[in-house]
Amino acid sequence: MQTATIRKTDEDWVGKAQVDASDRREVILPDGSTVTTTCLLKGEFDILAVNVFAFEDTWRFVFAKNSDLPTSSYRNYTEYQRRHLLATLVEVHWPPKPPFSEEPFTLMNEVIQNRI
Repeated sequence: MQTATIRKTDEDWVGKAQVDASDRREVILPDGSTVTTTCLLKGEFDILAVNVFAFEDTWRFVFAKNSDLPTSSYRNYTEYQRRHLLATLVEVHWPPKPPFSEEPFTLMNEVIQNRI
């Protein structure tokens, strides 16, 4: 969580989680083209886990499928690149709001079912 983004609203906690690689690297997009970026790829992993301890000083996590995460809106990427690169900051709520959920098992089952 980016602690500077955390705020309490009347109904929940809101903050932004960083979702990117620590260093720039070359990634290969589905069409074989490459881009140098810190962004993670759509489909590069199955489930994102975000620790939301900073919301209420309680050990909790929220989970989202990679396929449900927002993609990059960075204007220097082409439209094709933006569709395949994940956003580097993602809004997270407690209690969780889609695409996040409080437990990972339903999401894991969905990932498995989509592979069958």
